[in-house]
Amino acid sequence: MTKEGQTQVPNKAQYRVDLPNKPGVTKDSNVVPVTPPTPSEPEIKKDVNGKASETLQNRDEEFTYNITTKVPEDATAFEVHDTIEGVLEFSGDKGGAKATLNGKDLAAERITTDGQTIKVTLTEDEVKANGG
Repeated sequence: MTKEGQTQVPNKAQYRVDLPNKPGVTKDSNVVPVTPPTPSEPEIKKDVNGKASETLQNRDEEFTYNITTKVPEDATAFEVHDTIEGVLEFSGDKGGAKATLNGKDLAAERITTDGQTIKVTLTEDEVKANGG
């Protein structure tokens, strides 16, 4: 890693030669570093009922939070979690939550709740197949 925080992969070649009067001679080439692109960190956006904010008419009125993001390239694990304020409660099992990946519904076991936090976790295969 460089001082700028970039990953750098150094590489060099080497030869080994047995000469009549000098067996096992080796020589290294110059080091040629390769700097791969820094993985992107996709945006994450949250709205309520498809809007930036919502004014409810009744205290018990249900509403829907929507969270949108992308799976980063080169990721090996990915999860999205959201913690709602203590004055709110989830509606039904797992808050009636649904999660999609590239337009397809994810299995219900990918969605978990713990107190006021809801979490969607992708499998490693899903992450690798959908990065970027």
